Formats: sequence, C-alpha cells, structure tokens
Amino acid sequence: MKTFATALTLFLATSLFAPAFADYSCGPRSAAVNHLKERFGEKIIAAGVGRNGQSVIELFANDLGTWTILITRTNGIACITANGENWTEVQQLMGEPS
Repeated sequence: MKTFATALTLFLATSLFAPAFADYSCGPRSAAVNHLKERFGEKIIAAGVGRNGQSVIELFANDLGTWTILITRTNGIACITANGENWTEVQQLMGEPS
C-alpha cells in the first residue's frame, strides 16, 4: 500500500507540473527562467521573499494567460511549484477588505 501511495503521489506531482515544465522540475534558476521565457513567453510579474529569507517566490505569466510559480532557495536551485492557464489581474474594488 505504501508503494502505491508513493507512486500515486509522484504521478500526481508530475501530472500537475507537466504542461509547463515537462522536462524540468528543479535546477538552476537561470535555466528555469530561460525555459519559461523561451517556451512560454512568460516573464516575471511579481516576487516576494519567503519566510525567514530562505527562498524567493516568483510569479511568471504571459499575455495569453499561462502562469508559473517558481521558488528559488538560497543555493540558487529553483523549483516549479504550480502552473496553469487563464491568469488574470484582479483589481480591488472600493469597499472590499484588503
């Protein structure tokens, strides 16, 4: 049963990330950024420092709506954590809590 659970977890993880990063999951940040730019036309649109300064979280997107979240650790290794389609900028409406 443990082997099945491990295989299922690996399958789900690779299935979720396969569309944008079929041959790449973690590696040097520069290679990840080049891949996102060249293959999908994605560029960085937002970034933030993770808790305790141990990582940088970056959001990449393109004009067609594909998006990718990349987390880079202090050793320079970046990993894709999520990706998808239909990225849309959302404007905060007046009166909504921020």
